[in-house]
Amino acid sequence: MVPCHLWGTDADLAFLSAKHNKDFYKYGKEEAIAIPYYQLHVTLSGDYAPKKLSLDMMLKNVRHARYEIRTGAAKVLCANKQFKELEELLRDPDPRLRRAALDGINGYRAWFTSPAVGQNALKAGEYTPAMQEAVSKILSDPKEAWYVIDGALQALQHAPIELLKKNIPNIGEPAPEKRQWRYYSFDPVAEKDKRSKMGAAFRGITLPSGMDQWFNPGFKDSGWKSGCTPIGVGEFKSYDYYTYLLANPDFSIKNNSDWGNGEFLLMRSTFEVKDLGYDYYRINILASEGYVIYLDGQQIHAFIYHTETPRYNQIILDDKYTKLLKKGSNTLAVCGNLRYVKDKTTDGYHPAGQIGLRLEGLRKKELGLTR
Repeated sequence: MVPCHLWGTDADLAFLSAKHNKDFYKYGKEEAIAIPYYQLHVTLSGDYAPKKLSLDMMLKNVRHARYEIRTGAAKVLCANKQFKELEELLRDPDPRLRRAALDGINGYRAWFTSPAVGQNALKAGEYTPAMQEAVSKILSDPKEAWYVIDGALQALQHAPIELLKKNIPNIGEPAPEKRQWRYYSFDPVAEKDKRSKMGAAFRGITLPSGMDQWFNPGFKDSGWKSGCTPIGVGEFKSYDYYTYLLANPDFSIKNNSDWGNGEFLLMRSTFEVKDLGYDYYRINILASEGYVIYLDGQQIHAFIYHTETPRYNQIILDDKYTKLLKKGSNTLAVCGNLRYVKDKTTDGYHPAGQIGLRLEGLRKKELGLTR
């Protein structure tokens, strides 16, 4: 049987409408399209949000038929801290308005080379209780438009940690923030693996003696250091062009355990799983450089490049890897490295590296992926 919709839910059909929201004209007459474009500084990748605009102008255009106008108006509402209006939009029956409110909260950039969450995104401390309640409702409604859910998931990236914990279940006990990791840092031992500080990058290397099976569940790691993640050294901050794109280029995530003196880090943790009733599983990882991840002795993911900004990245696991998970004891293991940051005042280099990760479970019903 052919499905009613090849993508999305019934609610997503609203985004195909060429008509304004029914309340559009309550706030004024329709104008030539160039006028709101100019007044709202509509752009797919920019962050500028003008503040000297009337509330009626914003409330009218957030109900516009054109997506770019709705997003531009919502971003101005957020920049002007019209939080009550955004709360109402998040509860509106029209999914286009719910998505617009989320775009405003996210400072959304639709340009494909830019981070989706912009410089003017709402800070975690600015989320109101009503916003948090609305985002949770969106994420738990199986009939919600997928396009609205997409905006809500983006909002979780900069939301209060309590909202994130409520909507993205972590797998295993102890909880990730309390889980102990064993870890060991070292410098390459073989001459062929050594690099200058300018050329340091993630690469395959010869491991120290006795470490060949470090990623297997039965490996003896009692002599390693122990601590909670993130494990790090120095400060991992944005660099390269991300310095100009983010709301807070000096943002960093606090280290909970000291990396040590080596360029490379091996880390492993054993946790208990009681519930395997999820449709999808994903790794949520914070890493400044490349890494390899193992689950119960099997490599499940590798990334050989670097990350320009401190953030957790999500990796959906293939079915062949989720089958490795079992009720009872499981072991995650990660190998990564740091980089050396040049000091602009001394021309010297200092180490900066960070790794933290958790395993998360997702259900189709909670993501609105069932009808």
